[in-house]
Formats: sequence, C-alpha cells, structure tokens
Amino acid sequence: MSILHYKQLFVTRAGRLGSTTTGVQPGDMLSALNGSPVLHVQRRVPTEDNAEMMAFEFVGGAYVHSLMNGESDDINANEEDLIFV
Repeated sequence: MSILHYKQLFVTRAGRLGSTTTGVQPGDMLSALNGSPVLHVQRRVPTEDNAEMMAFEFVGGAYVHSLMNGESDDINANEEDLIFV
C-alpha cells in the first residue's frame, strides 16, 4: 500500500474511479488541460475584484481510469478558459 501513501481515492459524478494527492474536497473540479499528460484538480476560489470572473487554485494532479490517454477528448464536456491564482 505504500504506492497510495499521500494519495486519495475519489469517484467522479460519472462514477469513474481516480486517485490524486490528499486534500481533494467534494466540489473540486477535474480538468484535462491542453497539452498536459495528466488530469488536474482545481478548486474555485472567491474573487473580490470581479464577481462574474471565476478563479481557481491548483490542488494537484490526478489519475482517472479511462480518461488518461486522450479518452477525455471523447466525452461530452465543456471547454473553458481558466484563471489560476
């Protein structure tokens, strides 16, 4: 089990099993960033300057079975620009 040391298992809303660094919370987002070989977990953070703008903090990388080798391109998901703080 040392392979899971400092790792956390999770299940997506679609029922996919994944692993990431510890600290992921319900409501965090999972994203496939263009050009990255891994998935990423980010958390929405409040912005004071512009209530309409969404900002995110990077939580960690993630592995999700059946989404790692370009399979995420095959699911019906929204494409968005993200701002990380």
